[in-house]
Amino acid sequence: MWERVKKWLGFTKDSAFVINEFDHENMRTSMYMCAVIIVLEIWMIISAIYGDVSGLRVRSASWLASHIGMYLLLIAIAVLMFVHSVLSLKRQKNHHVQSMVLFTVFTIVCVLFGTYISYYDYTK
Repeated sequence: MWERVKKWLGFTKDSAFVINEFDHENMRTSMYMCAVIIVLEIWMIISAIYGDVSGLRVRSASWLASHIGMYLLLIAIAVLMFVHSVLSLKRQKNHHVQSMVLFTVFTIVCVLFGTYISYYDYTK
């Protein structure tokens, strides 16, 4: 009975083949996700700079510096993750621990990015 419940909840250990397939699909998914994030952040930087230079939007220097700094941080971690994903797919090697650490750091940076930008915009 308990074995069926554990299996249904996903608490049983997967085989090495299943873990490798999950890692392979995670790499493919993260590659596409990071490409979208990189394009969006480049768009946000161009939009912020163009709006400030053209005079369409008037923002303080601190707003511009903090937002562009956070955009660059997110681009940097997305490029790092994109490169890791591409190299992992090319080598077809399983670096499970390294990938999970990078995924965790990426997730933390994305959550902090969203929280910081939202809080900064909310307080103005």
